[in-house]
Order: sequence, then C-alpha cells, then structure tokens
Amino acid sequence: VQLDTAGPRAMSETERAQRSKCSSRAQRQLSKITVDKDEIASFTRFAKQMENYASVVAAEVVNAIQHTPADRKLAVWYSLDSIVNEIGDPYLTLFAPHLSSLIDGCMPPGKGDTERGYVRLLSTWQGKTGPMKLGAPR
Repeated sequence: VQLDTAGPRAMSETERAQRSKCSSRAQRQLSKITVDKDEIASFTRFAKQMENYASVVAAEVVNAIQHTPADRKLAVWYSLDSIVNEIGDPYLTLFAPHLSSLIDGCMPPGKGDTERGYVRLLSTWQGKTGPMKLGAPR
C-alpha cells in the first residue's frame, strides 16, 4: 500500500533517503511491537516525530495490519488507534479510507465476538472519519 501525498514533484535524493529510513524504522518497530502500553506510546511518539513523513508511516501501519499474523495484529491496531487519537491529522486523513476494509480483512467469518470488538474499535473514531461499515466485499 502506498499512501503518498507528495504529489508528482520529483523527490531529491536526500528526500528519498529520508523516506526510506523512516519506512525501515517503522517496519522494524512494527515487526516487534506488542500490546505493551509503553511500546504503543513509543511508536506513537515516533509517528509524531515523523509527521513530515506521515504518508510513509501510515503506509507501513496499513501494510503491517494486512500482513502481520492474526495473533499479532492487535498490537498494530492499538498503534493505529493511538496515532489516530493522540495525533489525529495528517494520519487520520491517511488511515480513514482504509479502516473498513482493514477491519473486514481481519475478521474471520462468523466470529460474532470478534466482529463486536472491531465494531467497538470503529465506534471510537465516530465523528473523526466519514461513514464506515463492515462487510465490504473482500
């Protein structure tokens, strides 16, 4: 997933290197993240420091949710939730179009408790994003 807001302008070599470094750091942190509050807070601070590269960080979070094993996804979701609630924009704008499809991709069919949990998660963002619904085609 690429959430690039840089537009068509040509990137300098320095800019490309900075974006690559940011991407690598985000990937590294997300690959090791747990549901520990300190780790979530640390990743949120990283996202705040990297606001100039928010599209890079957001893309890595979306990719991590899509590709992290099911038993480790919750920590990445907590990170996304923390970023949305603690920082807001520009991350909220970058994540919003992907939230419903990401949640749909995480829910095994017929898992009522899991679906209720994700519905609760979505409800924490009511008023911050446009309308979201579960059950989009996969």
